[in-house]
Amino acid sequence: MSAENVFCSKENLLEGKYEVERSDYRLRLTGKYYFKPQMGGDRFYAGAYLAPRSLKLSGSEDAFGYDPGYKKSAISLGFVIGYKWVFANVFVFEVGVGGGHALVSKVKVNDPDSNPLTIERYGFDSIGVLALGFRLGK
Repeated sequence: MSAENVFCSKENLLEGKYEVERSDYRLRLTGKYYFKPQMGGDRFYAGAYLAPRSLKLSGSEDAFGYDPGYKKSAISLGFVIGYKWVFANVFVFEVGVGGGHALVSKVKVNDPDSNPLTIERYGFDSIGVLALGFRLGK
């Protein structure tokens, strides 16, 4: 079982009067089953993941005449497969892919009248794993 902060950022997309700010995150909780491991958690694996995510854009209402921002959020559930190599019982290299379904997916936009508009969306979710690490302990 592992929990990872896959992506988290905050940045300004436009400067000055028309400043637009973006902030987002994606977390992933993954459970893996290793088939015939030789050094504990290594070799071929299959598992499941749960991944909440959010993206928010916000801008100046004074500059645009309305709030141009929106917020997208989703909670995804899916499967992952991959392979993990362990070198000298210390260094770890892992590759994997996965896909699933966004169980709860919403886009909330503010229209020019500043009336919130919510759009329900259900879609495909995918992940890619490319990791290089260092194993502590044992």
